[in-house]
Amino acid sequence: MNHYSNEAAAIAAALMVARLAALRFEPDLDVPMSRVRNYLHARTARLLLVPSIVSDGSDVADVGEVITAFGCDALVGRADGADTTSVRFTVGLHGHRLFWSMPARLWLGAGAPAHFVPNHPDDTVFALFSVGLRGCEVPPWSSDEEREDGFALGADALAALMAGR
Repeated sequence: MNHYSNEAAAIAAALMVARLAALRFEPDLDVPMSRVRNYLHARTARLLLVPSIVSDGSDVADVGEVITAFGCDALVGRADGADTTSVRFTVGLHGHRLFWSMPARLWLGAGAPAHFVPNHPDDTVFALFSVGLRGCEVPPWSSDEEREDGFALGADALAALMAGR
């Protein structure tokens, strides 16, 4: 896949989860200087939505600068290709020390408009709400089947988006 297709996939995925969570974006008047060109700032949710095509995470320092400047969290949508299987999300949390999650897959189901689930079962699952990202104390599914169904719903939603539906 070419660079532009990958970038379009990352932007589309990021905007889809923003729509699911009903995030509102307002123009930033005092934009910090950074190499991060494309992002949306949901001020009331204290969240940056950043589409990225850098799969190795080398843009973490640049996104970290913007997180620090705005004093908010970030949800980075990454795409290595133009198909839905290449889309992963990474959560950056602003605090005393900047925290970055492992890459996570989109999970759709009960409890929140969208969840982001890392591959490792002990890692934190994050829920996206209109007020921002929240870590889940317990996973939002009650069985392995429900977990897989949520991943399938997430993949289907991304596939429909990429297909223009």
